[in-house]
Amino acid sequence: MVKLYVLAIVIGGVTGFIFHILFNKGTIMLPAKRKKGFFLGFLADFLFGSTAAALFVSLFIPENMINDIRMVIGYCILAGLSSQSFLLSRALNMERERVASLHNISKQIV
Repeated sequence: MVKLYVLAIVIGGVTGFIFHILFNKGTIMLPAKRKKGFFLGFLADFLFGSTAAALFVSLFIPENMINDIRMVIGYCILAGLSSQSFLLSRALNMERERVASLHNISKQIV
């Protein structure tokens, strides 16, 4: 059972890391300290992917399917990608708020 969770964490993390590379056009954003906190960079994608895969394995895979490794790997990849869609929607909402605030500023100026 522990091997299953380790497998899920590794697969989900690698999925998140690959998505990070694809999203940032081939660059790896390293963790850095900023004025308003700490930027996790690629570690955020790795942690989200691995956490989602581990939670998916513990919550949604029935006991009789645990021995089917191919199915577990597929579900872990799917869970890692789903966590990335959550991060993308968060980034999209932040961009929408930024555009709306810039639009409000331009209205006030004119």
